[in-house]
Amino acid sequence: MEPIAQLPEVFDSSRDLVERSKDHISFLQGLHRHGITLQRPSLKSLERYTDFWLPFLHKYQSEELVPPADIAWLWHCHRLAPHRYLACIRAKFGPNTPTLEANPPFAFQLDATTGCIPSSPSSAGKQELLNKTMNLWKQEYPNESFFLNLEEDIEDEEKEEKKETLVNDFDLLGSTDRQATFLWQVSGPCFSDDSFLQEGLANYYKFLKLRNHTTKQITIVPTYQIDLFWHTHILSNIAGYYTDCKILMGATLNHDDSLNDRTEDGPLDTAFKATKAAWKEAYEEDYNVEGGMYRGEPPGHYYSPSWEASASQIKTCGFETPIGPFLHAIGNHGSSSTNPGKLSSRSPYGTAWTPLDGVAPDGKPGFVAADTSQGLKAHPFKSSYVFGRKDRDGNLGYYHVTTKEAYDILAMRVSDKIWGARCKIDCATCCSLGLCAMGTWMKQMKKDLEDLQDLEAILKARAAEDVPTGNLHLPSHVASNPTLRSKHITSDGMWLFPTFYYASAGGCGAATVRRTLNYFSLVCLKM
Repeated sequence: MEPIAQLPEVFDSSRDLVERSKDHISFLQGLHRHGITLQRPSLKSLERYTDFWLPFLHKYQSEELVPPADIAWLWHCHRLAPHRYLACIRAKFGPNTPTLEANPPFAFQLDATTGCIPSSPSSAGKQELLNKTMNLWKQEYPNESFFLNLEEDIEDEEKEEKKETLVNDFDLLGSTDRQATFLWQVSGPCFSDDSFLQEGLANYYKFLKLRNHTTKQITIVPTYQIDLFWHTHILSNIAGYYTDCKILMGATLNHDDSLNDRTEDGPLDTAFKATKAAWKEAYEEDYNVEGGMYRGEPPGHYYSPSWEASASQIKTCGFETPIGPFLHAIGNHGSSSTNPGKLSSRSPYGTAWTPLDGVAPDGKPGFVAADTSQGLKAHPFKSSYVFGRKDRDGNLGYYHVTTKEAYDILAMRVSDKIWGARCKIDCATCCSLGLCAMGTWMKQMKKDLEDLQDLEAILKARAAEDVPTGNLHLPSHVASNPTLRSKHITSDGMWLFPTFYYASAGGCGAATVRRTLNYFSLVCLKM
């Protein structure tokens, strides 16, 4: 195969990704220096992001806004899963909601006078921007502090187990854990070298084009030199990233960071080896960049706010001693970011059902067998999985939501809940005093029954499809109502999997089932 052309002048002409990559590193350094990325965000911060910042951003999307530091970190990690982020905001605000971008990107506020704003024209202009965001927030939320209230944060941590932690079925808090060490990986001495960054931009372009130069359905893995530009491209402007991808490849390239295990011949190691082979075939060169590969896990003092890449490291091109179980991978492995499976121009779940013995687009196995030695109640909820068995003779365990079997199981569970809801209504109707059938209680039970019937129809329609994407035959009143429809599917046919699917179907793990039994008193789950 002939090597492809080098980086064209028109690529990303509207955004200088080399300068933005420097802003990106400065942003991560600022958050690290103030301890924001050194511990998992609290549930109070998560609530501030989902319930306050996103609606605020939606209302003032045409304004330049600089978020407080705790929200900035969550928003940063959420946007690094662009398909998930877009699905979330469209489920929240409607299917035609434009991408809510960071403007300016790589910015945060620490207090009323301190913040990180790249390329700010002057201190006066910077302060004006900080003040504008705070004033709009105060106008919108007079009873909610713009900056995280530490006393409320401590009280909130005591209630953590009682709160929902997934954001539209995405483990955003888990993503912050994984992204917390990215700064370490891009703090080697070469990342301060302009020629190294220019080379990184050229390699990133080749990485994007690699998809069109392999017919195999592989998970492609970047080097950290490339991954810095991949992150920067997405975070600078998601809509612009999608446009550039479609110009270069004809489709979007999703970003996933859930593979972290570098065990030899494990999923990440296998994917990186496949990427190396594809790169060699396409470009006739080795897929290895000195100074831009995996550095090992951070040393202990990295987790102190006082840590920073020292000037002596930069001058001598040496680096601190790494630790961790994967020392064999240092200098030889790439990043933990991946693009699972083949290109998808529509759905974050891919364009084919995941086989039970296969790997889902998010890098997780299609099926995980249950360990019945501990009893059914020992199986906890797992994000992106449905717990059960398809039929009496089927295997008991966790079925990924991109498997056809997951929707068969959910449909059966909802069918059982419909039976329970009808029994409850019949009992109330037959009450000897006739009082049970009166008032809002009966109306609510009938509304719940209708919702379950709609969900059953949607789940059965999904299970009957040949691929897990595209428009469905929805109940007419759902299809004609944009608000209802947007809870299940986007305007361009991308399927959504909202968290109420889990609860409505009696949970997806015995621990969750116990928590949701009060949804209806009569439940019969088929196992």
